[in-house]
Amino acid sequence: MDLPERKRALRREFIALRRAVDVESARRAALRVSERVVATPEFRTAPRVALYAACGGELDTRPIFDAAAGKLRLFPRARSGSALCFVPVETWTELVPGELGVLEPPPGSTAVALDPRDLVLVPGVAFDRAGHRLGRGGGYYDRTFVPAGAGQPALFGLAFDFQLVDALPSGPHDRGVDAVVTEAALVRIRGSAGEESPSGSVA
Repeated sequence: MDLPERKRALRREFIALRRAVDVESARRAALRVSERVVATPEFRTAPRVALYAACGGELDTRPIFDAAAGKLRLFPRARSGSALCFVPVETWTELVPGELGVLEPPPGSTAVALDPRDLVLVPGVAFDRAGHRLGRGGGYYDRTFVPAGAGQPALFGLAFDFQLVDALPSGPHDRGVDAVVTEAALVRIRGSAGEESPSGSVA
């Protein structure tokens, strides 16, 4: 099985698992993930936080959106084949369905450039402990945050704990994340030797 086929098979598996999470469990997980994110130095010092509007069973970012009041809160706007642009939003109700059917800032709103002080919260179908991310296959985050390294904002992948695995198939153009945050742990990938924060604690 080649790389694209392996990724497609894993997407089917993890999306089915994600859609099976009941509403109350998803709510509790989103609140716990929010607590972990908000406690990090990256969140505390970020002047801007880029979020996403969950769809298809993704972990909800609304608790983090509420906790980030006082910061500039951004959401991505996606256009087919292009990199994402990030647009300030003051209220969740401003978001409208975009080209891909995902809630995004309304047309005509002005994007801003991200810098290394910012924090970007990234959805994913699955993540591994080396920071590899399996997305939905559109390549938007990979195109937007290439290359990794200096001059980039911190990228935190948000997921349910079952979406964090030991290893995922990855290609040379796949953009990883700097940390993965689940309801059970915060796993730092870069700058902390990949150390894992145990369940019940916040790094």
